[in-house]
Amino acid sequence: MTQLPASAIIPTRNRHGILAVTIESLLDQGHLPAELIVVDASDGEETRLNVEAFAAKSGSACEI
Repeated sequence: MTQLPASAIIPTRNRHGILAVTIESLLDQGHLPAELIVVDASDGEETRLNVEAFAAKSGSACEI
């Protein structure tokens, strides 16, 4: 069966401590998303820094 490309959306607010675990869990699935969108409802920069660090570590593109 052909799998269509899909996006994954992770909503978060003040949960930057578990964001990397959430992203790793998503990427361990059998069908990788075409894009990963992280929606942060907090006013801090920790989530952005965590996403940028994860993207750099994995060699993925990151657009903020």
